[in-house]
Amino acid sequence: VIFGEAFSETGKSLPTDFAHPDFFSLFQAAGGRLFSVQHFENPVPSMLYLVEYDAVQQRIDGSLVPLDVQVVRQKDTLGYLGGQMHCSGSVTPWSTHLGS
Repeated sequence: VIFGEAFSETGKSLPTDFAHPDFFSLFQAAGGRLFSVQHFENPVPSMLYLVEYDAVQQRIDGSLVPLDVQVVRQKDTLGYLGGQMHCSGSVTPWSTHLGS
């Protein structure tokens, strides 16, 4: 997976420019697991990624070492996997990602 890459419904890579990350949330989930959601505002379709980090390593030295990266699958009206201009974000009081 290339971070920010968009795909068609058939899995074909779409040529795009991923220079517009919009929001990065970092939150701790149940059991002490550490996650982030990164969403991109442009291009359309834009992508969201869920990343799990090594929580033990982060507590030891503060580094964020990714363990797993997943594309959050969305389907738009044109049949592309991705969203429409994700913009703005926050981490909720319940330790979840909130983005438009």
